[in-house]
Amino acid sequence: MFFCDFSADPVCIPEEYVEAKQNVYGLRNGNPAEPAKDVLVRTGAKIVNLFSDAVRRETPAGLSQICEQDVCVHYLKSCNVSIFTCRYVIGIQRNPPDAKFQFVPREFMLEAKSAEALSRAQNALQLGSPGASNVIRLSQLSDEVSKPDLEKHSAWHIG
Repeated sequence: MFFCDFSADPVCIPEEYVEAKQNVYGLRNGNPAEPAKDVLVRTGAKIVNLFSDAVRRETPAGLSQICEQDVCVHYLKSCNVSIFTCRYVIGIQRNPPDAKFQFVPREFMLEAKSAEALSRAQNALQLGSPGASNVIRLSQLSDEVSKPDLEKHSAWHIG
């Protein structure tokens, strides 16, 4: 078990993946250092947090949704299975969902060395809301969109 502070971040990264994070803060800070090679060998995956300088608000319109008990995740997911990557734009609220709910999108990517490593990382990451009694695993987000459709809701346009 690990501690998740959903009041600070709706994405909970378990201890084994914490060192596999690469936080990217817009273009102003250049390219941040990669996680250590031994960490990438151990986890087989890297989590790239995409933080934007442009703070904007989004509504659930046009996003897929999954609700379970008292948590709802609004999301877009785009994967490239040939290079073992998935990219996400998410927003989380309590269930029952409110169509007028506004959130600051949380964006990140998973880059893996294999399909198995990508699946392990997706099963490990949890999504939650402050005060909720349950979480939704990243692996439960099944609907996928094309990269251009994801970028319509993203602050990032990645080559």
